[in-house]
Amino acid sequence: MTFACWLPGLTSLAVLLSTTLVTAEFTNSFTSLSYGSAVRLTWDTTTAPVPPGSYPLFISAQLIVKGDNDDGTGDAETVTAYRMNITTAIDSSSNSAFKWTGIPSPLRWLPEGLYQVELHGSADGTPLAKSPLFKVGQPPYASDSEESKPSTSSGNEVRPLFL
Repeated sequence: MTFACWLPGLTSLAVLLSTTLVTAEFTNSFTSLSYGSAVRLTWDTTTAPVPPGSYPLFISAQLIVKGDNDDGTGDAETVTAYRMNITTAIDSSSNSAFKWTGIPSPLRWLPEGLYQVELHGSADGTPLAKSPLFKVGQPPYASDSEESKPSTSSGNEVRPLFL
């Protein structure tokens, strides 16, 4: 499922990102990630175990983009967040890792974009763990000609849903 929301300004983003209860922690680094690479997402549940009723787990990735608002309301800055599930169900408490390949797929790459991953329980979708916000290094074709860029079909495009 793909969805996005529009938030009026960075204050709303800060409130959104700080109001959830996080019970586990990602243990890997989110620095020096580059386009198309892979990272093994790992989380520690020894200090704050994931409740048994939370399984199966899933991981979502989100892209957060700041932009200018031209709607005439006077709010000059907006934030749009795109979120997608990047896993199938993680149904075992002994499985506390997931390999995310082709970063930032299935999200698009944007040079100004900030990314974040979240570990969710199936019971209510509340994040059990959140990564810090991170950037993804540019794709190899970013400075090359238009012909070297991969083709995109409209069926694979992530589109915002304004709420």
